[in-house]
Amino acid sequence: MPDDLMHLVEALNDVPHEPGVSKPDPILVGVQRHFGGLVAVDVDHVEIQRGTITALIGPNGAGKTTFFNLLTGFDRPNEGRWAFEGHQLAGVRPHKVAKRGMVRTF
Repeated sequence: MPDDLMHLVEALNDVPHEPGVSKPDPILVGVQRHFGGLVAVDVDHVEIQRGTITALIGPNGAGKTTFFNLLTGFDRPNEGRWAFEGHQLAGVRPHKVAKRGMVRTF
């Protein structure tokens, strides 16, 4: 295992493996996106632990792609904010979000 991956694994050893537990160094999200009268994304609070694989599962039309588009700057929220590595990313252009290390694929 590469050294940088070993460092991440070691850093997460003491984190409880339970849903809902506070995460060290998380991506923090609270965001809403509406299309007319349709609420596509309404996330009050979620913590995504950096250095882990996290799945977002839901049916077609549930807002998964819109959520990722918001986090990575490809769409703008109606309300909300989120932070990555302590930096607020609301309103930050996609190429600058990617330079900070949060990317998506199409």
